[in-house]
Amino acid sequence: DKAARLRRYLDAEGLRRLRLRANLWVSAFYWPRHAPSLTAREYRAYVSHATHHGALPVRPAQDAVEEVAREVRPFHWELEFPEVFFAPDGSRRPDAGFDAILGNPPWEFIRFKQAEFYTRFDPTFAFARTKEDKRALGSAVLARVEGKQAYGLINARIEAEKLYIKTSGQYQLLGTKGAFNYYRAFLERDLRLLASGSVLGLTIDAGLVGDAGTQYHRRELFEHTNIRTFGLFDNSKRIFPIDTREQFVILVAAKGGTTDAVPFAAGLTAVGQLDSLAEHTTSLSLSLI
Repeated sequence: DKAARLRRYLDAEGLRRLRLRANLWVSAFYWPRHAPSLTAREYRAYVSHATHHGALPVRPAQDAVEEVAREVRPFHWELEFPEVFFAPDGSRRPDAGFDAILGNPPWEFIRFKQAEFYTRFDPTFAFARTKEDKRALGSAVLARVEGKQAYGLINARIEAEKLYIKTSGQYQLLGTKGAFNYYRAFLERDLRLLASGSVLGLTIDAGLVGDAGTQYHRRELFEHTNIRTFGLFDNSKRIFPIDTREQFVILVAAKGGTTDAVPFAAGLTAVGQLDSLAEHTTSLSLSLI
């Protein structure tokens, strides 16, 4: 049955070796500071050893990869959904990719979250009002051994995420402008995971409309997708339990083809307006954008 086949697949030695190689690749960007350094020569040797033996040749390196896998939890799409990307003979499918992707990628920046971090160690930080009070409480947290260690770890993780996004080769649309933001990376990954002719539907940060950091994302959407819905909402009526000043976009686009005019709707404040979206939509020629 399906459950038995799934267990056999998950327990297969070949899959275990592929997953180890994939985790090793991700770990190179998140390599723990306490682990022995990883050189390019060692990395190549580890890849070969993982391929032929199903493990790394030295225990500290194996431990480092397993630690990163636990902490980062990398998701290897082609290993988790092989039938979406590969034919039974192992060749890549000509229609590789998902038929549809729906999502609401994180809107926050990839940066240190001061209030979230310090409140973990001192709940009174949440009630501090002045910069001086926050600075004093933060300094007190960092004066503690566990606070200083946690601060170092979380900042190392943030820098590792930025390094991965900047240098892994997985993200080509980020450019050099704008702050690091998760939704930009998610949008690019979603477009890559779609099969040609398939549909993407996202609730995404309104920075997609005009931020300098999303200029290449917009170009990708205009030149390689057919945009069906581009609705700009504001949160004044609290569609989401977040700041009422926030804005977001409902985006629906089919991969393949181009967009000559964007079906743009603005001034939206309620989910029910999606039922009459045509009444709020104006067709904007790309020459005007």
